[in-house]
Amino acid sequence: NLDDELMRRITSTTPLVGTWRHSFAKPATRRTSGPASSSVGGGPASRAARAPPACFVDHPLAGGRRLLSSPSSAKLYDETLQKYGSAVCGYEAAAPSSEQKHLLEYTERLLPTQRDQRQPPGTLQLNQLADVSGCLEKWILTGDRFGAEQAAKLVKRLISEKGHGNDLVAWDMFRMEPFVALMSSVYTGDDFVEQMMSIVLLMEEEYRLFNIESKHSSEMPYKSLVAILCKCPAPHAATAAEHILHNFEVKLMESSIEHTNLPTIESYHNIMSAWKESNCVSYPSSVSPPYFHHPNPQANILAQLRKLYELNPELYERIRPDFLTYNNAISGLSRYGFSFPDERGVGKLCNENLSSMVSEYELGHERCAPDLITFSSVISILGRMNDGGDDELACSLFDKMLRISGVVTPTSGESSRPYLFDVIPRCRHLNIILSLLCKRRHVDEEVFDRANRYVALMDACHERSLLVDLPQTYQVKSSYFDEITPRQDPANDQFKPDLITYNTLIHIAARAGLARKSEDILDDMLERSKVDEFAVKPDSTTFNTVLLAWSKSRGANREVTRLLEKMQALSDEGLIDARPDRTSLTIAMNAITPLAHKNRNAPIQAENIIARMVQNRDPEMRPDKVAYSSLLKCWIKSGRPKAADRAEEVIDILHQKYLEGKQECKPDATVYNIAMDALAKSRVKNAGQRAERLLNRMQACYEAGDEDLAPTTESFSTVMSAWARSGGEKGAKVAETLLAKMHELERSGLANVSPNTISYSTCIMAWRNSKQPDAGERADRLLEKMERLEADGCVRVKPNVITYTNAMEAWINSAQLNSLERVEAILEHMIERAKKGDDKSSPTAITFNVVLKAVRYSDIPDKHIKAQQIINRMKSMDGQMKVKPVTTTYNAFFSACVETKGDAIKRKAAFSLVLEALTEMQSERISPDSYTYPAIWAACAQLLDMESDLAVINRVFELTAKSGMVDRLLFNNLRRYLPAKYLARKIGTEADVKGLTVKDLPKEWTSNVNLGRNRSFKHSKRKSINTTKS
Repeated sequence: NLDDELMRRITSTTPLVGTWRHSFAKPATRRTSGPASSSVGGGPASRAARAPPACFVDHPLAGGRRLLSSPSSAKLYDETLQKYGSAVCGYEAAAPSSEQKHLLEYTERLLPTQRDQRQPPGTLQLNQLADVSGCLEKWILTGDRFGAEQAAKLVKRLISEKGHGNDLVAWDMFRMEPFVALMSSVYTGDDFVEQMMSIVLLMEEEYRLFNIESKHSSEMPYKSLVAILCKCPAPHAATAAEHILHNFEVKLMESSIEHTNLPTIESYHNIMSAWKESNCVSYPSSVSPPYFHHPNPQANILAQLRKLYELNPELYERIRPDFLTYNNAISGLSRYGFSFPDERGVGKLCNENLSSMVSEYELGHERCAPDLITFSSVISILGRMNDGGDDELACSLFDKMLRISGVVTPTSGESSRPYLFDVIPRCRHLNIILSLLCKRRHVDEEVFDRANRYVALMDACHERSLLVDLPQTYQVKSSYFDEITPRQDPANDQFKPDLITYNTLIHIAARAGLARKSEDILDDMLERSKVDEFAVKPDSTTFNTVLLAWSKSRGANREVTRLLEKMQALSDEGLIDARPDRTSLTIAMNAITPLAHKNRNAPIQAENIIARMVQNRDPEMRPDKVAYSSLLKCWIKSGRPKAADRAEEVIDILHQKYLEGKQECKPDATVYNIAMDALAKSRVKNAGQRAERLLNRMQACYEAGDEDLAPTTESFSTVMSAWARSGGEKGAKVAETLLAKMHELERSGLANVSPNTISYSTCIMAWRNSKQPDAGERADRLLEKMERLEADGCVRVKPNVITYTNAMEAWINSAQLNSLERVEAILEHMIERAKKGDDKSSPTAITFNVVLKAVRYSDIPDKHIKAQQIINRMKSMDGQMKVKPVTTTYNAFFSACVETKGDAIKRKAAFSLVLEALTEMQSERISPDSYTYPAIWAACAQLLDMESDLAVINRVFELTAKSGMVDRLLFNNLRRYLPAKYLARKIGTEADVKGLTVKDLPKEWTSNVNLGRNRSFKHSKRKSINTTKS
């Protein structure tokens, strides 16, 4: 069957001469009997049986066999038909004109075979050469592949004429520019390159023979061919130009030819411009460059030029890279980095190129000095922050601009001579730098001071610019300058910090925790705007950024309230942008959230803010989904059971408001995830079922067409967490079912629900909390599956230290005889992975705490010895994996020693290890916490005898009193274990110790505890038992 493209080509075919009429017929099957279908123009059935029922119609031979008069033309038709296949169509047309037949036959006559040498090479007269050129032009006008093949044969015939001594052949006869355009339209990729190189190689050979025989010095038109190829906006044409120029350079290097018109740097600039016009940022897979240093063509050419120049500077001075070479390469890398945002090192490579330009300029290469465009381009590329360290490179480049332009004093070793160009940094450069500083992972006061200094220097840049009368760029014509041109701002506006500058600076102060300094900047803007009408005025973003800074500070609630009142007062005075808006009140709720676990009224305060927003008549003040999300976060942080109910209510409210036409309240996956997280952390009994109900509702909305409610990996993981926290076998099984569903959805094409490490870790945690006898085995199976997926290249499910630690606790809670053995095996497996370079699996202090917990709950008799071995193993890894015992580790060690069983000798040996560990803590200056001494006194109660071991007990009591850590929990333990008279004597009182409180104890004993804390013994005991969490 004919496809649409072929039918379009057939119907739109333009004949060479005359008018062709044709019509389509339905696909016909070849008949072996019965009446023969009529061929073109009628004819006997025998001819129809011999001839193919259709023919290729994209060239003048479409009329069929009987329309071709000469045998040679019929043979050419057969070869064409065999090569291109046939299309099913019939014709209602007359025979081709005499001019068409003449063109075919004349072309054949000009291309003799070995048997028929009617016109041997080198014998054509001037009029015949003109006919060849005319025939070539007519084949080019066909615009199809067949015409291109015939045209290529005629071009090669002209080349042969030249090579066989016919000096009548002129360059114009080749019609090279339209011929290359035709070849580029019908051939692509390496096919086009091979076609062009075959012509070039033939031309080289024929020109060589011509020069030998005629003793002339005719030169190959390499640069002309390159220039013609560069006019074709196609990657294969640019690649062919690279090959031709490279072939030229190789022959020059081998001294196999002599040439007066050598390649220059402009020749390579033409190819770079051709690549830019082709809109290709990297070499297509269909072409093969002659050399390869980088996937981007412009960067690849620059690297090759630098390599050649460094190889022989004297010989290759003609192609020494200059400013335009580097600028084109930087432009290409810029577009390459934009198309492949994950590509690493693009910014670094651009910065290296700019540094090379500066070095070349300082060595005397005046044409290599970077101009303002160069600096702007590299700073913009670094501003995308594709690679770690791009921010520091951009800052260094900004400092270099300040030094070169003379705004600041050059450092020792740098040239102090006046620079060729005006490269004083503009405000747009500063804004990129400030944005990079703000995006740093860690922003502190030092970063803020650096940013503030840059802003202050902009005034100096303005003063400096008044004294500079230099061009910003080279005055040349290049396509590169059409892409990136300096912004033609008035002089006063180019350097003056704008609103973006100050807002970013305030944001940096907010991230650095400098709320007071952020408000100082705001106040300074307000003061200057009062006396200067052209000064930068703060907008709502400015005020909200200062609010954000205060929301993360101490006393956030008080300071945010004060600033909101200040904003309202300024708004009443006429500064409209100062009016608190929806974002302002959302930030106010976020300021309440961090202390919501201590301030039980925090959720009520957040609810009041939402209520006021709802009552406001201004549509811009109505709460949106972000505001409701902040409300839910406050409820989650408070830990109050009502958070679960409120989460479901908020989801219903958002759906209802969206149905009422309030687009800002349209729920999305983020707000659903927060609501499900509220349920997961609420600790209500049916949290798992309710969270899964929300997930199903979310899934139903998505299947109904709401793309914003597509469930994500976080959605499933949060529901799994809700089931995991509920405990029990059901919770673990449902979590594993959800994990399997994630894999099923992933296989169906939903990549946004692919399970990750958190998903598997949560499922293992569910089995840990189930406390089922097979919990450890189920956890091991999940770990094995993760490692299989990791081995297959699925790095998103790579196990980490949390995953392995959860599996350890699953074995502990399963209470199996081999639990300790399996826990130790997991520990050794983690150590082996860490040694192979997997830092995420490296054991931490928490990991060893869990192993000590496994020792404590095991059935081995000498637990103190095993616990000591674990501690020693941990110490031996200090230099390798940076893990060492901490306070919780020693607490777990004390608890393990308490469980030692045996005679008095074994118990005393266990307690001696406890004392050694306590002494070690003091020597290493590891501070005890509120659970350290209760654990030690629990060891005293279990391992020592009050009468026979009184001296040891006295020593422990002395250490306890000096520590100042006697709180209510510890005092209750002491009263329970020590005789009342002994304790009263130590306190120095005759009163009954049962009626005393911690406030009656000597101040030295309680100097390091908060006596205002009011813990119950039951709560403290539970916390002391669960000394570790993963």
